[in-house]
Amino acid sequence: MTWTNEESSQKRTRENAAKRLQELWSMGAIPDLKAVIQKELNWTPSELSEVLRVDQRERWQAGHYKLVEEYLTDYPVIASDSDATIDLIYNEYLLRKRLGHDLSTKKIIQRFQALSDIL
Repeated sequence: MTWTNEESSQKRTRENAAKRLQELWSMGAIPDLKAVIQKELNWTPSELSEVLRVDQRERWQAGHYKLVEEYLTDYPVIASDSDATIDLIYNEYLLRKRLGHDLSTKKIIQRFQALSDIL
């Protein structure tokens, strides 16, 4: 496959987004996630999920809890992909465990009934 300059540039931008987001969080401020993601880029659900998991982890560790449902509302491409959605759900589960929050699997399944067979 041959990439145009614009496609190649967008690919590099997508690949660097998680790193940029991590750097912004390490500076002590809450980054503008939408600015980092740049919605005009053609994100795959997997690529976007990777960046969102960085944001999710940093928010939870800073005490700014953002539930998976909020990410799914803000980024519907994730909601349309069960693997990307499960990645976010599992990441939230791990964060809850690490931070000593409620880990009820039953509550998670209630929140995501459409994925209950997979969860």
